Amino acid sequence: MLDHFLVTCRDRRLVTARGQQRTDATQVLAAIRTLNRLECLGETLAHTLHQLLWDAPGWARTTIPAAWWDRYGPRFGQFRLPKTVAERAALAVAMGVVDSAYPDADGLVRSQAQGIDLVAPVQRDSSWQAQADAGFAVACFALDWEAEQAQCPQGQTSRIWSHSQDAGGHAVIHIQFDRDRCGACAARPACTRAVTGPRTLKVRPQAQHQALQTARARQETEAFKQRYKRRAGIEGTISQGVHGFDLRYARYRGLAKTALQHVFVALALNLSRLLAWWAERPQAQTRQSRFTAALKHAAEQPLCAA
Repeated sequence: MLDHFLVTCRDRRLVTARGQQRTDATQVLAAIRTLNRLECLGETLAHTLHQLLWDAPGWARTTIPAAWWDRYGPRFGQFRLPKTVAERAALAVAMGVVDSAYPDADGLVRSQAQGIDLVAPVQRDSSWQAQADAGFAVACFALDWEAEQAQCPQGQTSRIWSHSQDAGGHAVIHIQFDRDRCGACAARPACTRAVTGPRTLKVRPQAQHQALQTARARQETEAFKQRYKRRAGIEGTISQGVHGFDLRYARYRGLAKTALQHVFVALALNLSRLLAWWAERPQAQTRQSRFTAALKHAAEQPLCAA
């Protein structure tokens, strides 16, 4: 039925073939205790921040960490918990600094190996040097992978290059420069805030590091931002399927029946869109979370006097 419907639409030039496709399949949600508790926790914190933005907007704008705006601004139902224990451990470590729901370095490398151009934002460098855009971040250092040596922007070479693992079980490289040379360097304030210690770096292995640096540079370009705008349409389609046709809930037992349900959902969704188009019904506005709406309200309020 769906095939016949699509063929009919194609013959009438109502739909055209597309060269790109979303790679993640629709998911059937189960009553999983971990996901339920996580969502309750996220919604509780988002509600607390929302209330603060309405009751004390000036205080909230100057006190709440900047990384929280991106993390709790979107609707929490869009968040997906990592599948493996190692990935969840890595997420727990990184959540204190920046939203780790984005593709990581390992995912970028795997995608490249499979010939997939992963168009998605990656986590930014969370170091104070990168955040201030006035210091020597990791990207400013030249890394010689074969010699296992790093060179700082002032021309000094590293003293220690050691391999280890982080809390999530990922391979990392610890790099340390000479204490005496770092202590006498005139550019030290732009490099480290350590009182007496030398500058240290922690990077991923070569393939992951280079993939991450390339992705970070690309996502700042206008070309990437234009390509990523397509996500809005993709998310709109998934949202319509979820809220209008119960896409995430299986009505029957068994994969075969669930797959058939998804086919009927796709058919109903296409019919609904065609009817709306023929009736010239305007598209609904993108829904915003209460926290995002509160952010806009807070931005319009004057800051509290010192």
